[in-house]
Amino acid sequence: MRSKKSQTTNHKLQTNQSGFSMIEMLIVLTVVVLISIGFFYKFKIDKEILTELAAKEIVYSIREVKQKILSGDFNEIKMNKNCPNDVCIFGINFFGGKTYRIFIEKSYPPNYKFDQEDLILEEKNMPRGVSYLTEDFKDIFFESPYGHLKARGINDIFIDCSEGCFLKVFSDEKSKEVNIRLNNQGLVYVE
Repeated sequence: MRSKKSQTTNHKLQTNQSGFSMIEMLIVLTVVVLISIGFFYKFKIDKEILTELAAKEIVYSIREVKQKILSGDFNEIKMNKNCPNDVCIFGINFFGGKTYRIFIEKSYPPNYKFDQEDLILEEKNMPRGVSYLTEDFKDIFFESPYGHLKARGINDIFIDCSEGCFLKVFSDEKSKEVNIRLNNQGLVYVE
């Protein structure tokens, strides 16, 4: 038979091997929650920065097209594409919210309409998780020699941008939105 003393010792050993205490569990849970919040916050900040950079990239592309028209950098393309009487229209076609195209139209007289005969000079994609929305236009054009802007709407009707036309760039979860303003004089800026 076992003595009472050995039974008590065994009982004490068994109760001391019981697992994690409530305080240890709370500490671990707190650390996991803090790490999760940190990752979520960093992800949100990255999306906001990415949205702002995408808006600036669109503004840069629009200004670059305008500058090339004013400086005559597109003249070589005009000659290679046989633009009649130097009538080629350069513009940017916005479609689908994820891609935009810089193109040249070589119709005479110009119909300011993007179609298959036009030459796509460059196609740019929005970063993953960022989209754009045009307020009421789908194409913009710059006319030589002064770089005045024309906007064409969904029904091929010209839109007056004297008060400003807007393009919104936003993250897909709508945590950040940036407005780009365009006007008839060709001014483009981020609001």
